[in-house]
Amino acid sequence: MLCAGIINYGDYEELRACLRGLSRQARGADRILVVDNASVASCLDPIRTQHPRVEYFPQPGNLGYAGGANLIIQQAADCDRVLLLNPDVIPGEDFVGRMEASLDASKGIGAATGKLLQPTDPLRIDSTGLVIRRDRRIQDRGRDEVDRGQYACPGEVFGGSGAAVMLARAMLADVAVDGECFDAEFFAYYEDVDLAWRARLLGWHCAYVPEATGIHRRAFSPATRRRVSRERKRLATRNHLRLLVKNELPSLVARDLAWMVPAEGMRLLRALVLEPYCAPALLEIVRHWRSLRRKRRWVMARRRASVAEMGRWFQ
Repeated sequence: MLCAGIINYGDYEELRACLRGLSRQARGADRILVVDNASVASCLDPIRTQHPRVEYFPQPGNLGYAGGANLIIQQAADCDRVLLLNPDVIPGEDFVGRMEASLDASKGIGAATGKLLQPTDPLRIDSTGLVIRRDRRIQDRGRDEVDRGQYACPGEVFGGSGAAVMLARAMLADVAVDGECFDAEFFAYYEDVDLAWRARLLGWHCAYVPEATGIHRRAFSPATRRRVSRERKRLATRNHLRLLVKNELPSLVARDLAWMVPAEGMRLLRALVLEPYCAPALLEIVRHWRSLRRKRRWVMARRRASVAEMGRWFQ
């Protein structure tokens, strides 16, 4: 069985469009789940009426993306494929079927991602998978490029954007730490990268499926950083550090030190001087150090990917 799950937080109009996209699929999801964070009944009830077969899980508070995704994964325990979507994604008509087929292609594939496009003219790319640079900048491959077919070939990527990624149950079971597939302490931002990195360390692969296309109306990006709330910037700062503490391999840090030192120095300067409201994020890392180290030990004790295999993904 295949489940499609949407993590919503106040985006009710976009949720409607996402559900319409799922209803038009050539291969429809067997179950559709919606986790509605900080749910507003007056906004959700009309959508319930329009889409009565969808399963809704209204939450009194905000679980974040990580908590919402974990809830979907738990509730869809009978499904061996879980497609996670942001409500601002409208999947193309064969999105679900093509993603599912890519997971069936090889036993080692634990995730699949497609080509997300921006709603612009001409169409510009939003993401064709996650890329991590040698300075540890995390980027969406092809972001803001005009789509001229330069990413038309299927292949493998480091991981899939949490905006639209299909995950295999076998992989989820293998990478779960303390029963959590996504690290709930991330709350939001980079939790998808953390899962992709952990899966890589444990030997899983992520397929890129260019025929699986969708539209993504992204709200947060480096280009809009000045308009982003202070809380979002703080979370992004904190979670970048969490990523490194949990997943880095010392030999790769040594290899890439010349790239990492200037980049991390600039991030530290920004947190302390240019955006001082991000400074508490550094203290949170100290407070959560024991938890971070425990989770790191769990992963490293089970690591199946070699240093060379991991190193080729840091471009």
